[in-house]
Amino acid sequence: MKKIYYLLALAALAFSACQKEPRLNQITVKPPATAPTTASDTLAAPDYGLLPSSDPAQTNHFFGSLSAALSSVPTILNTEYSTAVEKSQITVTFQLEPAVPAAVKLVDSIYTHVAYTLLATPAGNNDYTKLPKNTYTDFTDAQILTWFPYAGNPTNAVGTSWGEPVSPTLAVPTFNYYANGTTTVQTFAYLYNGTAWGKIYLISAAQYTAIGKGGTSNDFAVADEPNLPGYFSSILNADPSVSATAKVGSIEYVSYKLYGGSSAKTYQLVMPMVFDGTKWVNTQVTATAVFTKTNGQWVGTTDNTVSYTLVAADYTTISGINGIASTAAVADLKSHSDFSIAAGVATGVGSSWADVQIANGIIAILKTLYTAPAANQKFNVTFKTYGGYSTETAVFNFDGTNFVYLPTPSATKYTLTGDDYTAIANSTATGATSSAMQNLNQYGDFSTSGATAWTQVQINTGIAAQLKTRYTTATANQIVTVSYAIYSGGNVVTTGNFKYDGTNWNAQ
Repeated sequence: MKKIYYLLALAALAFSACQKEPRLNQITVKPPATAPTTASDTLAAPDYGLLPSSDPAQTNHFFGSLSAALSSVPTILNTEYSTAVEKSQITVTFQLEPAVPAAVKLVDSIYTHVAYTLLATPAGNNDYTKLPKNTYTDFTDAQILTWFPYAGNPTNAVGTSWGEPVSPTLAVPTFNYYANGTTTVQTFAYLYNGTAWGKIYLISAAQYTAIGKGGTSNDFAVADEPNLPGYFSSILNADPSVSATAKVGSIEYVSYKLYGGSSAKTYQLVMPMVFDGTKWVNTQVTATAVFTKTNGQWVGTTDNTVSYTLVAADYTTISGINGIASTAAVADLKSHSDFSIAAGVATGVGSSWADVQIANGIIAILKTLYTAPAANQKFNVTFKTYGGYSTETAVFNFDGTNFVYLPTPSATKYTLTGDDYTAIANSTATGATSSAMQNLNQYGDFSTSGATAWTQVQINTGIAAQLKTRYTTATANQIVTVSYAIYSGGNVVTTGNFKYDGTNWNAQ
């Protein structure tokens, strides 16, 4: 028997079949060890610089895959968290793709406003001769760049079409293009960045046709937008003028035509694309993994759950919190360094602890140990109990401000708590005898022999009722494996499966 005052109760309860083992009242409390380090870190350029030169991420500043990150990040942590002790956990956010420039939000993207065909005649309105000292009706690459209006000198160009440029401004001229001794009619795209105009990549009529978007208009529909990055990546990879010189981190601004559908307007837009070494992407993919120091090594996983087991000093801290539980419960915790979840007419009464009281105590510990957790960080906290003959694990979530207790965190697994045993012990709906109910309330397990025995049907009835209160949003055919404690000449934790039929839970 765990508690000395239960010996008197057992003497009076001749019908009780449970023989509980005594426990020592003397506890040697070891001095607290150095607390594990817990932190959140988003990798920046200096962090990647800690990697060896043989690691592409050192210069690329991104990892090409999750497995590469899990392999390389420990090298960074060994330097930045060199004094971290065993079980320390660092939540690391890192890039899986190169950095992508911000989206280009054009001042004016209506196609008819940005597209213009240069005129060679009549002489009084010759666009080519508007460029000082040009006597030809064509432009080279350099000439067209100086012909556009630019800040401080907006008069070179048509003016009424573009006017004084504001960054970012797009122009899509069709003009007589002179290169390599030959003049041809070409359409190119140019983007003004606030200082100068630069030529960018323009999807051609032939490329629209190649991907099934050709025709008289040569444009994309709004429904095509999710597929555009894939289209552009294939186009850029297939174009030798681009692929021959592409390096990791190379940027191409791709201009394309989009039909607005019901708006009946056509737009000319720009999408930045970056080469990751294999394909072109337009979004930077980030990932987060948790690295735990295990046997001296940092081991990474994408599961962001932090696991912690209360130590003797934690129980002492909790017992010192004013009003955390009843005087008898606090005294019991101080004496035995575990939470009694039995031996009372209800949890939270006498020397027993209710779930919420235990949770409040654990939250106080988490606030001390984890001062800067990531938002939505999960914490699995294991603690010792008396009653149920096992430790229990409670789950908490940091919502960005507070630690929140999650009594039913898993959709597939559940362990009965002290509150559950109390509720079942005090419910006549199970059909259990009064002696069986009293025994469960007193010890926190189901006796399966003698005058205090529970039948399996009675146990299942009690568990099913508790699942209904715990899983208020259960869906039909959901199955939960429930762990619970029984006593049959010894203390055992067993499991059973329960399935929800849409109304009730039923043992399988």
